[in-house]
Amino acid sequence: MKNKLSRVTVTTFLALASIGFVYGIYLYLHRPSTFPPNKSANNAILVHIILALVTVIAVVTIQIWRNRRQLSNIWLALFSQQAFERLKHTVRPQQKSVLSILRALVCIVPLYLILWNPFRSAMQILAAFDPSVTANAWGGPTYLGASLAHWLDGAVLMYIGAFLLDRIMVKK
Repeated sequence: MKNKLSRVTVTTFLALASIGFVYGIYLYLHRPSTFPPNKSANNAILVHIILALVTVIAVVTIQIWRNRRQLSNIWLALFSQQAFERLKHTVRPQQKSVLSILRALVCIVPLYLILWNPFRSAMQILAAFDPSVTANAWGGPTYLGASLAHWLDGAVLMYIGAFLLDRIMVKK
């Protein structure tokens, strides 16, 4: 059960990505005829280069450490049936107490970090072809730069959310 993917989680991610993609089409089709001038101070390209390097180092380090210990795939843990079951037990506790209610409420923040990402990343696919979206975006003003910055931020925030959620949810 540890490595089994949750159909509910995968379906939720696919649904959010589909909604985001459709919303990106809508944004692109309703783009303004003019766009703001690029202000290079708004682009944060150096920040994202550093973030990308730190992320690559962290991912490689974690993967090497986990491989040496023959541990399960941590990158898919977010989508696992076990994680979904823990979330269900956290938000619908067997015994209602102040701590269990508080724990369920605190889950909202990391869940937002996790669930916003598929929507936002899929929206970026087409919406970023609009220069008014990328002109002053982090990583902009190009489509590729703005998209990579958003996708990197999203992936990092999603796994930070997963890390926090793992610490908050009840152990099963």
